[in-house]
Amino acid sequence: MNVFLIAALLAGVGASRQRPPPADDGKTVVEQLSPEQIRARINGYLGSIDTAISASRWRALGPQAAPVLEEIARSQALPTRRAKALEGLSAVGGPGAAELVTKLAQSEDEPQIVRLAAVRGAGRLMPTGRLWTLLRPVLENSRDLQLRAGAAEVLAHHGRCGAVKAQAAREKDEEREAFGRALEKCR
Repeated sequence: MNVFLIAALLAGVGASRQRPPPADDGKTVVEQLSPEQIRARINGYLGSIDTAISASRWRALGPQAAPVLEEIARSQALPTRRAKALEGLSAVGGPGAAELVTKLAQSEDEPQIVRLAAVRGAGRLMPTGRLWTLLRPVLENSRDLQLRAGAAEVLAHHGRCGAVKAQAAREKDEEREAFGRALEKCR
């Protein structure tokens, strides 16, 4: 019994060091972290399972997190890790963020989860006009139904309902259901 108690206590001590800070009240305060601490925090966030990291938590890492997140998103890391890095990058921003999400969103060679994260990230990083230029080819030409539907949802959020409705009408009857959330935003 004591062995289990000690193991639980030790696990709790390690977990408390790895656990992300609590979500803030909407006001992001950039933490003063060393580059090593930023990388460790990012690795903790990317390693979290079934835990969404809020945009404010990513922003709290400050602009120094952008190059680390870009590096991971460009890497050959697991697609889920790359997708989480893109989510963080779209919250943090950075000089190369928009270019990277554009490249990854449009690349048919990227895994679906990476492309979907890039599409969603583009919706947070880009103004509506530029977003339309990026996502129109994805919406209209992607071979992947989920990517087309993801692009539709982002575009619907940015008021491009005409394009979303037109694309949904072009979809096969059995595939149109994937556009439900986008069409709901367009009501």
